[in-house]
Amino acid sequence: MFIGEAVTNQNMWKIKSKSREGLEHIVEFKDNEWICDCEYYNFKGWRRGTCNHIKEVQDLLNIKREEKMDNKIGALWLKQSKAGKTFMSGELDMNGEKIKIVVFKNNKDGVETRPDYQIFKSEEREQKQEGINLADIPF
Repeated sequence: MFIGEAVTNQNMWKIKSKSREGLEHIVEFKDNEWICDCEYYNFKGWRRGTCNHIKEVQDLLNIKREEKMDNKIGALWLKQSKAGKTFMSGELDMNGEKIKIVVFKNNKDGVETRPDYQIFKSEEREQKQEGINLADIPF
């Protein structure tokens, strides 16, 4: 097994010792606590802290979380319209291009084959000031 590989499940890892050739330690997350079978962790006083093996697993897990974030393509926020209807607004990042979108609950009218939500490309709103459409001003 290589450093950081799960031994039996996602809560137990086998970590190679950096100080002793051929020695491996078991790091486990059990009952909301990190546990290691190394002598430093089990030495009086260390049980409250973390040993290097636990830190190595935690670092490995943080790297995996960051890798999962690479799959992220956008984000949505829940909003409420002036009419009181809830919708989502956000953006997608598609190949470096940011696309603003809105998502509305679909009125299915009893037709189960219709989608639950519809996604639309968000259009920029025209700015209005005191009843005058700024886009209509010729300068």
